[in-house]
Amino acid sequence: MNEKSKQEEDNSHLKEFINKQTDEKILDILKKRKHYQPEAVDIAVEEAIERKLINSEQDLVNPEFQTEPLKRSLFPTIEHEKNREKVRRSLGRSLLIVALLPLIFGFTRFKAGNIAEGVGLFVFALIWGGFSTQIMIKGGRRNVNILLVLSVLSVVYVGIYLQSIVQFSYFDHFVVVAFSLLIFYGLFFLRRLI
Repeated sequence: MNEKSKQEEDNSHLKEFINKQTDEKILDILKKRKHYQPEAVDIAVEEAIERKLINSEQDLVNPEFQTEPLKRSLFPTIEHEKNREKVRRSLGRSLLIVALLPLIFGFTRFKAGNIAEGVGLFVFALIWGGFSTQIMIKGGRRNVNILLVLSVLSVVYVGIYLQSIVQFSYFDHFVVVAFSLLIFYGLFFLRRLI
């Protein structure tokens, strides 16, 4: 009994949400109904009938209501502006965390007596952190492009550093390549998003 009342409560929130949607959004839900939860589709059908957007559930067999296939892409398409903003801020925070790597490595290079290299890495971390913060706050394709350039420079630096190490493993290279690909993916996704 408790589970049923919980489901009814969830459905009441869903019904309230769908009731607030525009006619276009309701029709969009019906066109993409195979990609939604059945409860949401049922509520959207009821709302569409109530608004006279369709006459009955039978109208969903018409060609204009054929389920649109989801487009497969390397970078997902985010339709709603609010969700795009959330993803942009989240990626910006992730990029800000990445600034810790040159900061920590700069500290170790500084402690090892490589003062110029350590200071350079500190400056790099500050610049990276500043542009990441700008992406979090207001976006901007220019900020993403600058981080892309900095990423290329960091890959070159790390590649040169790894070559100078006498004893290196292929795992070191794998980690650098994998991490770099993740950063580049995030940056190119941000470029597409903004």
